[in-house]
Amino acid sequence: MAATTLDAATPVGPATAVEPPRRRAPVRGERNGDGDGRPVAPQPRRSITAADRRWRAVMTLWAVMLYGYALFDKGFAYLHIPGTPLFIGELALVPVAVLVAVDTRWFHGHRLLPFAVLGAYCTWALVRLAESLPTYRLDALRDSAMWYYAAVAALVVAWFHRSGPAVAFEACIRFAERLMVPLLLWSPVAVLAERAGGTTVGPVLPFTGISVLTHKPSNLAPLLTLIALYAWHDEHSGFSHRRRVVLFTWALIDIAAVGTQTRGGFLAALFGMTVGTLVLPRRQRVRSIARRGIAICLAFFVVAFALDLKVSAGRDLGVRQLTNNTLSVVGLNAEDRNDPVRGTLEGNAEWRERLWAAVISKTFLHEHEVSGWGFGPNLGDELGFENQLGDGSLRSPHNSHLSVFGRLGAIGLVLWLTLWGVWAMSLAALARRRDCSDDRVRVAAAILIGMMVSLHINAYFDPAYESPQAGAWLWAVFGAGCGLLLLRREVVPAPSLTAYALRPRWPSNRLVRWFGLGPA
Repeated sequence: MAATTLDAATPVGPATAVEPPRRRAPVRGERNGDGDGRPVAPQPRRSITAADRRWRAVMTLWAVMLYGYALFDKGFAYLHIPGTPLFIGELALVPVAVLVAVDTRWFHGHRLLPFAVLGAYCTWALVRLAESLPTYRLDALRDSAMWYYAAVAALVVAWFHRSGPAVAFEACIRFAERLMVPLLLWSPVAVLAERAGGTTVGPVLPFTGISVLTHKPSNLAPLLTLIALYAWHDEHSGFSHRRRVVLFTWALIDIAAVGTQTRGGFLAALFGMTVGTLVLPRRQRVRSIARRGIAICLAFFVVAFALDLKVSAGRDLGVRQLTNNTLSVVGLNAEDRNDPVRGTLEGNAEWRERLWAAVISKTFLHEHEVSGWGFGPNLGDELGFENQLGDGSLRSPHNSHLSVFGRLGAIGLVLWLTLWGVWAMSLAALARRRDCSDDRVRVAAAILIGMMVSLHINAYFDPAYESPQAGAWLWAVFGAGCGLLLLRREVVPAPSLTAYALRPRWPSNRLVRWFGLGPA
């Protein structure tokens, strides 16, 4: 009788050879088919719906907006429809409003405390706008730019929830990586385009009267801080060690170039990088990159200082000008006061101090310290400091945080400080948690905190948040931080968050894929 089973004693010949086991096809999310990676269940394929197309279009639009604000600043922000006062930023908020109307279920904070405080802050601002709008109309809407760009934060948080926090996190990483090299290349051009007296070289934009190259150097500081921290900390980005050192060194050189033109921008980058480093545990992991980058920069500065390298810009682009700016921060002004072009550092500081003192004292004098002046009144006319510039165009106290106090009073200022305090503490707790399974999440939290510090210090010396160039990026950073808090709830011990099964099934679209919103 023929054997029905094959035991160990049965000889194996050509007729009875046992077929070797076939190699199992890898499951999506596994590194290979041997099972050494943890499998991730594949998601069922589904067709692209109209809602998917709407979200893809709006997110791609705002990716373009953030790129435009980062690279071209004022020259991009002043684009508008001829014959109307609507600028490109306000027009880009219209699709967000439409998306809220049709997909309301995604636009909530999911019990996130920072998002709840943001709701309270925007509600109070909306009340003050409703009181001022009948009287001041368009001016009231213009002054409200300091808060209504918070719609960008709501859009980002909703996108994190709808796409899945892991998918959105990966898209944000790709978005940041695609910004690095263009911004590092463009920053010196933007700095060199500035000339003394507020003029800028380059062709003039149609219907605007300003140059295409008009760029506030101080607005570059937070973005360069983002690049420096990313190259410094993120060991899981896929960049080689050499490339990270090059990016870090390049970012420091660009920050130094910005520092020659503005002390506020230099301090913003310096403190942003410091806080973004201190918030992480085990800082010794990044010492090698720091040593190499700083050594290269010090060598460059020593050579430039010895050769007295200078390039004419708004202020001289050179090491001596950076030294003068740095010394003036601590009260040691090393510049020539008799020079009518460069002898302005001390005068600018004294002017700001008088201006800020006038805002606080006269707001209390007119009994607007609780609820503020509201949106629409020209604070330059009301507080009597418009003639200090000579053109009567100064509507804010040259300090976005004091603008919050002036427009919204003590109530708005308390909500403002609470908002960013709660947000920063939440992300700092995430960055220092030992049970977070993905180091990139902790690094991203530290980078966002450092960029937030840089944005706020820049806004302390400049009315940055009254314009979309910095305001849109501020609220995008806020939304990305809240998205990380959503991701923290879903992060489980796993080898990677980049499994293909976690990525959405976007249609082929080069623009979407380039901006990091589709699969890599």
